[in-house]
Amino acid sequence: MQIVDHVRTKAKLTQDITELEVKNGKVALEAAGEAIVLLENNGVLPLNKGAKVAMFGDGVTNTVKCGSGSGEVNERHSITIFEGMERAGFEIVNRALLKRYEQDAAEAKKVYFAAQQKKAGFL
Repeated sequence: MQIVDHVRTKAKLTQDITELEVKNGKVALEAAGEAIVLLENNGVLPLNKGAKVAMFGDGVTNTVKCGSGSGEVNERHSITIFEGMERAGFEIVNRALLKRYEQDAAEAKKVYFAAQQKKAGFL
């Protein structure tokens, strides 16, 4: 147990990847593969490797991986939908638009938190 920023934690604070992280990653990948369900397929799927795809929405690069509170998951890195598609060999044709989504979301987050601080009386 250690104290970081006045909080007791058992978290590892190094960049070293532990054996437990490797094992958990394998379990998570297996669970994801078993949980994926396609509700309808009109013959388009699976896409051919190298296919050109356009993706839309902030969730492509800012993929929500869990809930919050007791549903929160903390890890070193979650693979976004964008990263997964790119690693799978697809050509993302609207990168500029996805970057714009990221910038807009970051700006909206700043505005939101500034408003919340003002409501709470923080300057």
